[in-house]
Amino acid sequence: MKFQHVPASRGALWVRQGLAAFATRPLAFSGLLGLSLFASFAIAFVPVLGPFLLLGMFPLLSLGFMIATRMTLAGQVPLPTVFIAPLRVDRARRRAQLWLYAGYALAAFLIWLLTYTIAGSRILELQQLLYSTNTTPEMIDARLSDGSLQLGMLVLFVLSSVLSVVWWHAPGLVHWGGMSASKSLFFSLVACWRNRGAFVIYLLVWFGVVLAAVILVSLVSSLLGQVEVGKVLMLPLWLMVMSAFYASLFFTFADSFELPSADTGSPSP
Repeated sequence: MKFQHVPASRGALWVRQGLAAFATRPLAFSGLLGLSLFASFAIAFVPVLGPFLLLGMFPLLSLGFMIATRMTLAGQVPLPTVFIAPLRVDRARRRAQLWLYAGYALAAFLIWLLTYTIAGSRILELQQLLYSTNTTPEMIDARLSDGSLQLGMLVLFVLSSVLSVVWWHAPGLVHWGGMSASKSLFFSLVACWRNRGAFVIYLLVWFGVVLAAVILVSLVSSLLGQVEVGKVLMLPLWLMVMSAFYASLFFTFADSFELPSADTGSPSP
């Protein structure tokens, strides 16, 4: 598959295209995300292998949504089968995908292990404080002033960002390009780096969308004088924003590489 360089402004277009794709099939995309969340909860309870399987499903999740977006653009309704389509291919591509999932799970586990070695349980304790209704700003400030926590969060952010960049395009390159796992990881890294300007804009615009959604919910809650209303609105709004984000992943891939005219990754009827 031939690499394509795009201008930085393309990042904003990816967001708009993702929102437009979601608006075309809002129930389908929301349903796919809801199904993914349900599956992740179920997998997490699998003894011993559950957490590892949960980490490994993230590349499959992103590719499933990319397939769903491509189906939407073709006028089709994406079904839950998009999540098994990456495995209903020839043996070489299926093996490469499985290597990607296992490699991602192992890398993510090692990142969390390193973070825990540095910060211990401090990050989990911070999360508990953020979700607690009895937490005060002073309690959060005191926790954030912990040097070990700061270093652990920095390591987690940097290494997780590197992991995301390396794996960003890899599942799609295997699925549509027929690349090996190692080759797909290399070209994913190169493509993200060469189009880094577009990706920076892409992430900044999505940050703005999330911020606007939070402000909107806060304004509605303030106008109605009901904090509970904001809590009720936040969940469906979060589902819609996340669904639109996953719908936009396909456009980051399609602009970075020349896609084949036919979906070579589709299973045979």
